Amino acid sequence: MDTPDAAPTHPLLDLLAARVAALRDLVRVACAGLDGPEPVGEVTDFKDLAAVETRSTEAAAAVQRAMREIAEIRGALARARRGSLGRCEDCGDPIDPRRLLALPATALCADCQSARERARH
Repeated sequence: MDTPDAAPTHPLLDLLAARVAALRDLVRVACAGLDGPEPVGEVTDFKDLAAVETRSTEAAAAVQRAMREIAEIRGALARARRGSLGRCEDCGDPIDPRRLLALPATALCADCQSARERARH
């Protein structure tokens, strides 16, 4: 019997937890990559500087994407606590299980997601 304070149970929670762990590892690696090689001496090759800048830009973008996905997962965990994980936030219908396997943190069914995308353009 579940108590009101019990952790929410849903088959997607294991997928979400695994994804958060993977994202945290990605952030850790990306942040470590921001510490590129230090220039030696006063003169540095412009190609080396460009390479370091490119790696830093790519790492920052990866961190930004990971943080955005972690925020989406937090939303999914909140929906799990409310008992609405797996239901579309717009129409209330169940989200196709295949979509949930591909995007476990999704809050919208494919139809509502498409409608939102059409409305933006």
